[in-house]
Amino acid sequence: MIKNDLTLYDRLSETWWTPGAVFNQLQDFNPLRLSYFQEMAGPFRGKSILDVGCGGGILAEEFARDGAQVTGIDLSRASIDQAQRHARIGGLTIDYQVADAADMPLPAASFELVVASEVLEHVPDLEGTLREVSRVLKPEGLFLFDTPNRTWVARLALIGVGERLFSKIPKGTHDGKKFIRPAELGEKLRRVAIDLRDIRGFLFSGTNSDGHHRFRFSRTTALAYFGYGVRR
Repeated sequence: MIKNDLTLYDRLSETWWTPGAVFNQLQDFNPLRLSYFQEMAGPFRGKSILDVGCGGGILAEEFARDGAQVTGIDLSRASIDQAQRHARIGGLTIDYQVADAADMPLPAASFELVVASEVLEHVPDLEGTLREVSRVLKPEGLFLFDTPNRTWVARLALIGVGERLFSKIPKGTHDGKKFIRPAELGEKLRRVAIDLRDIRGFLFSGTNSDGHHRFRFSRTTALAYFGYGVRR
């Protein structure tokens, strides 16, 4: 079986905006990640934000509704097509582009915030992606992210349970070897002139009666974590 199967994002692109479907489940994660990102970055209104690995636009649309100037990039053309279509329906102006996160067709020092949510564990070239994040960030700009930790807990939860036991996550979505420990990520960021300022764990905390998932902050980063860094 292929691990970290990036073809899933083309093959399942129509599920981004179908309630309860595979990728649409990520909307349940929006309240927690938006809470963290806003706590660290302040109000989004008027800020230039790049959403790296934007998929169908589930997070990018939230930034746009809050008044940000949003650009979203993704390798999946089918996902970008879905994102563009849904933004038009909602009357939102978002600059979506098909692009490689390790080779962004974007000017240097052009964003106040760069966001990579549920993305770093999937990019083929992590170091190249972080270099590009640093390049497009303005001085003192913020890099905001979340990603699974490389632990047996994360592999069990996301791959063993999520993919194989309950099939809530498409099989082949993850490769446990690509999960990243916080200290490793902090060192990689330091090398590209981004100073890590915060790490905060989070956990899945259950399912509501309507089928929507809940997440909460945690003192442990054993499953996954949020973080942010500042461009020097």
